[in-house]
Amino acid sequence: MTRLARGEVISGKYRIERTLSEGSATSVFQARHVDLGHHVAIKLLRAEPAPPSAAADRFRGAARASSRLQGAHVCRVLDVGTHLDGAPLVVMEYLEGLHLGRELELHGPMAVAVAVRCVLEACDAVGAAHACGIIHTDLKPSNLFWATQPDGSRQIKVIGFGVPKAGSALDPGSAALSATSSAVSSPAYMAPEQLDATQGVDERTAVWA
Repeated sequence: MTRLARGEVISGKYRIERTLSEGSATSVFQARHVDLGHHVAIKLLRAEPAPPSAAADRFRGAARASSRLQGAHVCRVLDVGTHLDGAPLVVMEYLEGLHLGRELELHGPMAVAVAVRCVLEACDAVGAAHACGIIHTDLKPSNLFWATQPDGSRQIKVIGFGVPKAGSALDPGSAALSATSSAVSSPAYMAPEQLDATQGVDERTAVWA
């Protein structure tokens, strides 16, 4: 299983500083650009001894799709690459703050006005994605990051976007990559149709979540 060590340099330009999170299939690390000095986040698909190509294809497809998204409430994709052992990785903007799942754990329910603003900002990002043919199949509090801006204000950044739906302009003809696997989604926020199949979901899946 792939692990990035502190001090390791990825793609000749990103030096790993610390682990930010670890999931069942991916890990996220904080890194610094060795020439420019700014921080980035690197998301790595942890490879098994024989990683399924479909999982790697979905991961790369998500990176390609997300790199085309623009907007204040989308976490920007900056670069893609491959680890020496073949595991794919994606370089994203580094966000200061915490996701809403953690915010709720620490402070409990939000004031209505704050919650409404967070949802509206998330809708701005999800709407932009839908316009590009991208369906977010795992919307939940932990994929809504409340990022602290340089001026101290906070805004929602939607993370965890999936791959383009089949026939979209971003990845035409890619029926096999129409949505992220339900195995990595969260049942409490999944639309009923996701429980039966991961293919053929549409924008209503995000509305349900």
